[in-house]
Amino acid sequence: MPTPEPDEVTFEEYIEGIEFLKKSEGWRIHEEIQRLGRSFYIFRTNYDELTKTLFLDYAQFLILFDVRNDKNMKEFLIEVTRRLHNFVAGAKTLVDHTRNVAAELYKTTPFWSVYQSELNKRFTSNPAIQFVHCLRNYTLHKDLALVSASLSSTFETAIRIDVSSLGEWDGWNAAAGEYLKTCGDEKIDDIAGTYYEAVSEFHEWFFQNQKKLHEKELAEANALRRRLANSKWHWEYT
Repeated sequence: MPTPEPDEVTFEEYIEGIEFLKKSEGWRIHEEIQRLGRSFYIFRTNYDELTKTLFLDYAQFLILFDVRNDKNMKEFLIEVTRRLHNFVAGAKTLVDHTRNVAAELYKTTPFWSVYQSELNKRFTSNPAIQFVHCLRNYTLHKDLALVSASLSSTFETAIRIDVSSLGEWDGWNAAAGEYLKTCGDEKIDDIAGTYYEAVSEFHEWFFQNQKKLHEKELAEANALRRRLANSKWHWEYT
C-alpha cells in the first residue's frame, strides 16, 4: 500500500475522526441548531401556505361571492381554516422547541438571562403575539376559529377571523384579552404577518448570538468535518 501524503486521511483516521466529531461539543451544538432549524422550517412553510391561500385577486373573489358558487366559497373557507390551524399549531411548536434548545444549551450560563430578557421584551407582554399563542390553545382544545370573506365597495378583499365568537372562552391570558378588546374582526394576513415577522427577527437574533457564543467549537467541528468529507474514504465508505 502506498505511503499516504501528509494531508491524506488514512482509513483508521477517517473512522476515528467520525467518532470524535460525533462526540465533539461543536457537533452537539450544530445538531441542536439544525434541530431548531427544522422546527422553523415547518413554521415558515405553514405561514407561506396560509398566506398563499389568502391572497386572491379581485376577480377570483368575485367568482367566489357569486351565490351560485356557495359550495366553492365554503370549501375555500374550510381550507383557510385548515391552514390557519396549522400555522398557530406550528407557531407554538416552535416556541416549545426553542425553549427546549435554549434550556439545554444555556440554562446554566450567563446567556440564559440575556435570552430571557429578550423573550420578555419581544413577546411576553405583546398582545398580538400572545393572541396567536392563545389562539393555538383555543384551536387545539376548544374549537376552530370562525373565518369569513369580505368584499368592500372600494374593491378591498379580506379574509377575517370572527373575533366576537372567541370572547366567551376563558383561556385568554391578560395580553391576549387586551388584544381581543381593542380589535375588530382582524384580517388573517395581518395577524399572521405581524407574528411571523416578530418570530423571524427573534430567531435571527438567537442564531447570530449562537454563532458568536460557539464560534470556536463550531469552527473546530467544521474543519474536521471538511477534512473527513474531502478524503477519499468519505465517498467510498458512505
